[in-house]
Amino acid sequence: MSLVNRQRLSPSSPLKTNPVEALHVKLTKQAGHLIEALDRVRMEVGKDTSFSVDFPQIIVAGEEKTGKSTLLERIAGLKFFPRDIGICTRMPMKLVLKHLDSEEMRRFCKSHNLDDSQNAYCRLKFEGTDGTTVWSEKFYKIEEVEAEVRMHMDSAVKRKNGGKSVTGITEDILSIDITSTNVPNLTLIDLPGIFSVQKDGEPDDMPEATKRLVDKYMSQPHTMVLVVVPAHHPIRNSQAVKLVLNNRKEPYTIGVLTMADRAIDPRFPNDPYRGLKETLLGQSHHSIPLPHGWVAVRNLDMEVNDHYNPTFESSWFEENLPGFLDKGHVSSEVLISKLSSMLCKYVEKTWLPGTKQAIAAKIAETKKSIGDLGTDPASNPQAFFSQVMKRFAEVLKERVTSLIPRIPQYVKTHLDVRVPTLEQPLTLNW
Repeated sequence: MSLVNRQRLSPSSPLKTNPVEALHVKLTKQAGHLIEALDRVRMEVGKDTSFSVDFPQIIVAGEEKTGKSTLLERIAGLKFFPRDIGICTRMPMKLVLKHLDSEEMRRFCKSHNLDDSQNAYCRLKFEGTDGTTVWSEKFYKIEEVEAEVRMHMDSAVKRKNGGKSVTGITEDILSIDITSTNVPNLTLIDLPGIFSVQKDGEPDDMPEATKRLVDKYMSQPHTMVLVVVPAHHPIRNSQAVKLVLNNRKEPYTIGVLTMADRAIDPRFPNDPYRGLKETLLGQSHHSIPLPHGWVAVRNLDMEVNDHYNPTFESSWFEENLPGFLDKGHVSSEVLISKLSSMLCKYVEKTWLPGTKQAIAAKIAETKKSIGDLGTDPASNPQAFFSQVMKRFAEVLKERVTSLIPRIPQYVKTHLDVRVPTLEQPLTLNW
């Protein structure tokens, strides 16, 4: 499945026609041909089951109820994750965003017999830890997805528990593939939130299990991280941040401070967001420095609206943290820009050189295997026939030579005939 899918944006697409489209344009400009090349390599390698390549992946990690799922909805510009007072995410959720322009969207709808008045459709895929892969039978409208996601997630967790209860988590993956004119081309993996303490009705090992799952993904090769912490919580207390530090993922991590509107510091009535500003500028003793920095986003409007408009968020930050938008410290648009920059830089500087070496080694191994097969029959039939006959003679000689010492015993045992012992070893001249 593609980490970042092929770009299809028309060069003439205006930025001002759709606020969410602007995010896609920015991602396209920064990623360019690199994203296309990465996607093509992924598809080609996927055809060869004998050759494995670890592709870059971006995970979203944080403690429970930190706004991870809402953050992904902000990036997608659509509302589709389950939300309730209990645990919202009980399994890894792979969000696969695929951008199509208007004409491509019409063709997509026509090919799947879908209503082309809709600008977004979703299909679900279950990926079991036992290798099972099951696609949903139909494409869903966005307003139908939340209920379907909940049903599939609860069903997977219940199966894991032997059909008894929807408690705990499972390592099975639910992929949410969204095709739309209003999303950027990007794939992110939302992991279950880390439990800091045990909760009633959940397995005793829930804190350890959630932490272990996040650590498993974070320690995988070529993993980049969006580490999510509520803006009104101390960063140093975050279990997800501690895992970033333990796995030495700081160079490949972007910090995200969610719920920025709740980060009011009553000590400074004239500057209520002073603490948040200091954190974003790296001036707070609570902050953990990251090379790609921290970005603050505001989550509230996704709780009351089905669709996200970046202009609302930007206006709020301009009013409450003036200047921070221009400095690249706040908003979902800034986050996507940082995310695409980190991805491209990692692919170019880290992933690509190592993958080139792996491919070169595979090519050399394949060439050697081809050489061991001998002459190509089509290029030189006479030489090929000669080579086959020579090898046949060698095999026949080895076989007959190995049988000669056993002939006397065989004759004596099976024919009851006395056979004189050979004074000289019998040899064959070829």
